[in-house]
Amino acid sequence: MRVVVVSNDLVPEMGTPVAAPGLRASGLAAGLRAHGHDVTVVVDAAVVERYGGAVGDAAGVEVIAMDGLMPFLEDRIPVAAVLINANQADHVFESPGVRFVYDLFAPRLLEVGQRSDGDQAATLDRIRTRKLKALGMASAVVLNGRRKAGYAAAWLERAGRDPKAVPTVLVPMPVELFESSPDAEPRLVLGGYLQHWSRPGEWLDLVAGAAGDIPIEMVTGKHWGTSREPDPGSHLSALIESGRVVRREPMPFDEFRRVLAGAWAFVDLFDDTLERRLAMVTRSVVALATGVPVIHPPFTEIGSLVHGAGAGWVADPSQPAAVSEAVAAATTDRGEVEGHGAAALALTRQVFEPKAATAPLAALLREWS
Repeated sequence: MRVVVVSNDLVPEMGTPVAAPGLRASGLAAGLRAHGHDVTVVVDAAVVERYGGAVGDAAGVEVIAMDGLMPFLEDRIPVAAVLINANQADHVFESPGVRFVYDLFAPRLLEVGQRSDGDQAATLDRIRTRKLKALGMASAVVLNGRRKAGYAAAWLERAGRDPKAVPTVLVPMPVELFESSPDAEPRLVLGGYLQHWSRPGEWLDLVAGAAGDIPIEMVTGKHWGTSREPDPGSHLSALIESGRVVRREPMPFDEFRRVLAGAWAFVDLFDDTLERRLAMVTRSVVALATGVPVIHPPFTEIGSLVHGAGAGWVADPSQPAAVSEAVAAATTDRGEVEGHGAAALALTRQVFEPKAATAPLAALLREWS
């Protein structure tokens, strides 16, 4: 059964730095292929042009201009075209034989709401219009977390749809296993791309203080497609300028996983916002799938999974003692770290491994074929 996944970003198969939407597209494709589907990932040619760097050819990935997307779909007639977010909604329309599945991946309106620049209102209006169009056309909706169920239902109603009449399936973030065990000496990896919702706060000082002389590696560059520079804030700036960290720029995904492998913990803390409460934080999923325990807030769905599986430490960034205790535990007891790492891999096999994660979507597509 033929499926097309329409990505709104570069995908790791291209050998480039990637962000969550590209990992999402790649993971969905891998999982659906494991279920026997013939999957093509489509990447917007304009995205490749904006990136401007070398992009490798990849089997199963097509780079096309978006004004050619509908002719491409009408020629292929897949059982479904899966739209990652609604970025390409302007380029699709109803056509006989073409079904659309809307992957309500990122709460984009809430993300943009973290910004305060002059074009915020126009950006929000554009995202809102695309979202409503995508939901109006969708034959099914995919969610990457249970907490988005109410969010999705409300938006379906706004689009004039009955939420009970639109199939909605849960597909957690699919990430391939990349097994690793902790290095001989403790090492921490901190964060991912700087985004407007990252908000490095006072908890960062606590992490640095509790880590002492233990190396901290940080990927602090902005995403290549972001024209504006997110403000790192005084806490992150002070840590970078202290010379105590290894600062890394964005890198190809395989290289990032090699950097991550062997770390005693991945520190993924941030302030409590509505956007973060709804997010299924991709970078923490990648760490878990690499066998690296995560230090994560309690107010996200990932935090609940980490706590339930014993795959790391849950610490509220607003509670100094909790942050310090988590970092101390993650940097002093290799046996405890190994146990949490094994639990992280077990959680991945159960929830995030691509075939397991995409099983509900694969079953729905089989019903349509």
